[in-house]
Amino acid sequence: MTKACKICGVTKPISEFYKHSTTADGLFSSCKKCHCERCKKNRDKDIRAYRKKNRERCRTEKLKETQRKAYKKALVSGEHVRRNREWRNKNPEKYQAHLAVKKALRQGVLQRKECVLCGEKAQAHHEDYSKPLEIIWLCRVHHSNLHVEKRNG
Repeated sequence: MTKACKICGVTKPISEFYKHSTTADGLFSSCKKCHCERCKKNRDKDIRAYRKKNRERCRTEKLKETQRKAYKKALVSGEHVRRNREWRNKNPEKYQAHLAVKKALRQGVLQRKECVLCGEKAQAHHEDYSKPLEIIWLCRVHHSNLHVEKRNG
């Protein structure tokens, strides 16, 4: 069976349409490709609202339970060990810098501080991994935002 997409007008097999229980034929009027493009444009228009909604969703007990189950599954399967090993092999300089910070904290050479931007509990951020003890203390949110900004230029 085939169906014409309302947006692009191309006739495609019904496998190219998402299911939709409230329509007569049980399928969306737009194909998967057009639907995804429309969703991306909508997200880009109001990215702040989407991020806020995602942050709220991450705080729900249902999602936390799902994450706990996934973590336990990864522990049992040993998947986390494989992923960690792969990351360490791909990023030896970063791994050595992380170890140096852990050692310095344990020995009292470094003291854990609060985020320099908001005062929350902080993580060590390296601007230059070749200087492992030159760090900036940032909370998880500011730390990830900084890396996203760097990645996007």
